[in-house]
Amino acid sequence: MMKTDDNMTIPCYLCSSQERELVEEIKEKPDGETNFDIPKGEYLRKVYRCKNCDVYLNLHELLSEDFYKSDYSDATYSGKILEKYNKIRALPEGSSDNKPRVERVHKFCSSFGRPTREIRILDVGSGLAVFPGELVDLGYQSHCIELDQRAIDHALESVGESSGRFSFRCEISSHFVQ
Repeated sequence: MMKTDDNMTIPCYLCSSQERELVEEIKEKPDGETNFDIPKGEYLRKVYRCKNCDVYLNLHELLSEDFYKSDYSDATYSGKILEKYNKIRALPEGSSDNKPRVERVHKFCSSFGRPTREIRILDVGSGLAVFPGELVDLGYQSHCIELDQRAIDHALESVGESSGRFSFRCEISSHFVQ
């Protein structure tokens, strides 16, 4: 697991810069977040912003890697993956955290002056595949790594080859680089 102390040197996932600022330290479960039964007093997430490219890093030690193989989907989506996906994709701009994230990535990628269809983007832990779906809509080649087979099946059906959008690929992985 990642250590969330202020002395860590985890580089930005997008540009590799180690210049960042602490945006927020969250010490209790926010309203609206799925309840994962984390004991009171043990909840801690730190959100950092990369000073170079504005990407946000959300670092924590709250859940084990095995949790994301099935328990996360069970707790978060309750067997209604497609319904949740469609609901989130339909949210207006100010109500979705995905849209600003997509805008930041699109702005960064646009700075290279290449057509979106030539740019491949990797989403690690894509869950519902909302973020990759938004990227595919903009013309990017979107790839993801996901542990939960149900999420992979959903992603391939909703965003990938089965949907007729051929610039998407999803793979299962049990290996993480820390």
